[in-house]
This record gives sequence, structure tokens and C-alpha cells, in this order.
Amino acid sequence: MSKGIRTVPDKMLGCWKRKYIRFKNAETDTSTTVIWLQTLSAMVDIRIPERILDFSTGLSLHEYTVEQLCELASQDCATAITRLDESTTPYSTASWEANDDGAYIQTVVNYPEDGWFEWKEDGSCMMEWAPSRAYEEDWRLLENSRSYIAEFRNTNIDKGEFVFLAGDHAVYVRSRALEVKEQRPIQEIAKDNLDNKDYIISLVDVEFSYAHRDEASGEFNIQHSTLPFREGQSLKLDFLLKLKADEKECADPDTDDTWVRSSQWSDAQN
Repeated sequence: MSKGIRTVPDKMLGCWKRKYIRFKNAETDTSTTVIWLQTLSAMVDIRIPERILDFSTGLSLHEYTVEQLCELASQDCATAITRLDESTTPYSTASWEANDDGAYIQTVVNYPEDGWFEWKEDGSCMMEWAPSRAYEEDWRLLENSRSYIAEFRNTNIDKGEFVFLAGDHAVYVRSRALEVKEQRPIQEIAKDNLDNKDYIISLVDVEFSYAHRDEASGEFNIQHSTLPFREGQSLKLDFLLKLKADEKECADPDTDDTWVRSSQWSDAQN
């Protein structure tokens, strides 16, 4: 069962975690936490480098040092629309376009090429190559991420909030309030403004939080976030999960906001 615009096949749906990326010079990165959640069309991509500094204390961005904030500026997360063309050779080709109302951290794209894709083993391994061979990425499908897949957005556009759901996996997104017009890495902008902590905070005050559902409690607990103080907290998604199949929107009981389900997919009839 599916509702909404579809631009990718079933084999691409779900929540994927990157095992490694290998570059043309043979350098391999396995330390960066990379998660990709793909719905019928929209996707959210989280890339959090291994942290060097200690973020175990501090309950808000204001409690972090400028050095810590600059480290957070190196994170790279975004939402986009994925399109897979299975007619191309030698592999299927995926392209991504930014959502008009989407969210992102970096204002420049680190990997601007389309991607070649091939599925291996039982389909739980998804290989990606840049056509230029600049990199190779190995993606692994996370367990129970295809029972139910949906995307939601808060109709209050001033908040810029989104939720992407794939079975036991969810990503909450809150876009940056500040409009950044400079087309260069956020960490470079931050380093050029070390004497302006408030400005650096506004640069990194954007949230991409990945949560996994606890089997015992049924709650979604945040495991990785662009805001380290959010890790370990719960995502309150009960009101979204109670949406019936034929319902499109619902109200958040804790606020005056209304959430709309943009698409949904279920394996119930597949």
C-alpha cells in the first residue's frame, strides 16, 4: 500500500547505515556516522563526523565553547528528493534535488555527482559509486525499517519541522532559522567569526536527530544528533503514529501545530 508521489522503487526504501566510504586514493572512512532514510520520494541524509571534543556536558548550544561549536559546523545533513533511473548502464543512476521547503546544514554540496547503484546479497547491501569513481559507498539496510514508511511536515512553516519514519527508525528535522547566503562550508564561515559566538550558534542551530524505537517501551530514543545534548532524549511521535491510513493530518496535542503526512508506504499489501 502506498500513497504519495513515488520516485524510487521498493528496493531503495527504508533506513540505511553506511558501512564505509572509499575514495579514489584508497583512503577509507568508517568513523563518520552516516544514516540515510528513504521514503517513496523524499530522503534525509545524516553525516556526523567522529567527535574529537567532549560534548558530554552542556544542555544547550549556548553552554558549548566556540571550539565545540566550530566542530559541530563540520556536520553535513540534508533533505532532498531522490530519483532513481533504472534504465541507465552500467548501473541504475540516482539523482537528488533539494526540496524547496527542505532543510540542510551545509550551503555547498560535498558530493555533487549523481550516483550509480547496485543491490547485492539479498538486497540488504546497497552499493553506490560516483560515475567519476571519486568514491564508493557501502550501505546496509537496518533491521525492521520497511514495515511502515512515511514522511510528515509541520504546516507551521516558521518552525521548519519534518519527521521521516521507517519502521523502528525515525529522523526528526528542524531547519535553521538563519538564512545563510554564503556558498562555502559552514565551518569556514564559523572560523572567520570566532569573535561572534551568537552568530556561530545561529549557524549550527539546526537539528537532524536519528532515533530508534525501544522494543520494551515503544519509545523512539535519539541515538545520534547534530545537537549532542539531544542524544539520549525521546522523540514524541505517538500522535503521528496514531494517524489512520485514510487520514492525512493531525494536531500535536502539546502545541497548536498541525502535521501533514506527505506520503506513506506499508508492506501490508506488498
